[in-house]
Amino acid sequence: MRRRCFFANISIVVVLLRPAMRKSPFNLFLMMIAVCDASLMATYLLYKHVAVCHPWYFTYFWMIYTKFYAIFSVFVHSASLWLTVNMAILRYLVLYRGSSSKSRLPPCNGYPAAIIAITIGAVIAFFGSLPNTVRYHVSWPL
Repeated sequence: MRRRCFFANISIVVVLLRPAMRKSPFNLFLMMIAVCDASLMATYLLYKHVAVCHPWYFTYFWMIYTKFYAIFSVFVHSASLWLTVNMAILRYLVLYRGSSSKSRLPPCNGYPAAIIAITIGAVIAFFGSLPNTVRYHVSWPL
């Protein structure tokens, strides 16, 4: 199931990279959400295939990878959610600016506004998941 989701997200990115699809800045949001989901699925595939009885399970590398997965999965989920929220806010601003003739809002229907909103979403997700990095500690018994 997860493997299919990974390849589905990769195909979404390939389709959104076509020249006809690159005209809309909102497709940039969809592409970044697909990249977040594909990277989450890629890291989960390795995490899923190493069982308790696997020889890697008791290695230092696996402890580091488990810590990385715990931190990375929270960040990527959060980034995906914030990208969705920021896309909805940007769409609302585009509709509001179009309906109001005396709006003082700058143009929100372009790539600069989309890149700013995507960056804001990534920064919010980073700072929101920062406490999760302090939560986990890897210690190797000597």
